Amino acid sequence: MPVSEITGKFLKGLGPKLRPNASTDTWWREIVTPARAVINHVHEIVGTPLLRVARYTRFEMIDQDRKRNRQSRVERKPSDHAWISAFCDAADPYNAALVRFMRETAARIDQAVCITPDDLWPEERQVHMKA
Repeated sequence: MPVSEITGKFLKGLGPKLRPNASTDTWWREIVTPARAVINHVHEIVGTPLLRVARYTRFEMIDQDRKRNRQSRVERKPSDHAWISAFCDAADPYNAALVRFMRETAARIDQAVCITPDDLWPEERQVHMKA
């Protein structure tokens, strides 16, 4: 199929055909985004039309969730003190320290693992983390 004939509607329609039991988020991440990236890269090289694809609507998401009989976006809850304690009792000292540090500072995993000794200022009880 010529790249110039591919539309956003066509790309969005591939999800139900290729992965009928997946969520719309999975379709977007695994089908639409990679295909759109390739098409837009061809646009830069050859000059084919730039492709913009509208996100799946809320109604499309709900409809697909009903077909799958599963909710796509499950609400996540933060860990509590009991979970942290149980994890740290079972984990090795390094991962236990990492989890406790992340809990106390609200650091994300990439922020926590990038810390070097130069980022620590124990006298001031401070740590420098990337944004």
